[in-house]
Amino acid sequence: MQNITNAKTKIINLQPNYFDKNNFPEKQITSAIAHKISRQTGLPLKHIWSGDTIEWFDYVLNWYNIEGQWFYFKWAKGQGCIINELMGEVISKYFGLDTAHYILAKLDNKEGVISQNFCCKDFSYKTSRELNFTGQNNLDIINKIKENPTLQNKDLLLEDIKKLFIRDFYTIQNDRNNHNLLFKCQKNSIRMAPLFDYEMAFDHYTNFHCYRNVLGTLYLDFIETRQLVNNDDFFQKLLLLLMDARMPLFIQEVEDTNRIKIPEYLKEKYLQSDLKVKRYIKDSKIIR
Repeated sequence: MQNITNAKTKIINLQPNYFDKNNFPEKQITSAIAHKISRQTGLPLKHIWSGDTIEWFDYVLNWYNIEGQWFYFKWAKGQGCIINELMGEVISKYFGLDTAHYILAKLDNKEGVISQNFCCKDFSYKTSRELNFTGQNNLDIINKIKENPTLQNKDLLLEDIKKLFIRDFYTIQNDRNNHNLLFKCQKNSIRMAPLFDYEMAFDHYTNFHCYRNVLGTLYLDFIETRQLVNNDDFFQKLLLLLMDARMPLFIQEVEDTNRIKIPEYLKEKYLQSDLKVKRYIKDSKIIR
């Protein structure tokens, strides 16, 4: 991060946690730590530890307690991934979505971001698979939620989901899978939990005309999707919001908030991504 930071940049220097990753503790010790994190954060145990002998991919390794608060450290593979996380937070807020808050962080020679636990003990947190929201064709998830007779606050949940589709479409987001999309549940009410994990975005090599996530597919060349989006007032509002987005302002906010300097090649990547998506939206004539 040396070429993007300066003396005023805030970077959290993490101290090694209770794990020596070259000499993993016994299962009993790991279980006790994972249960403690789950109990204090409100995050389900299965999202922290696989329950088996500890492996390098277990999330339990990445939790750090800083002055009594739990933070998750995400090591990023290069400065582009780090800045994508920071950009993703700003853009989620623009589209009116709750989001994790990221701060630059270092652990020894590993660079990345940390985010404070956003779970609340008043809710239970479930994946789309646990809610049977997965495997939907196109945008069938919308009708599935509308037709659910027991679900409360359906309109708010539908707004969350529509915001997600348009927000991720704008950023050419990849990898929105069952593990990085959570829903907060309380009795018969479901809302989307704060969004997180923006690392794999602005990918010009992907087919940006067709955005897929674990909930379904937004493909504006498909006649049924076009009809739905064209006749839905909230989707239309979001598309207008997308067209009004100002990528230079997002870039400036990330630089000012984090006191960093985004390299010119990344700025150009973000600007070209913005133009490419907007040109496609305009050419598709999907906005009434």
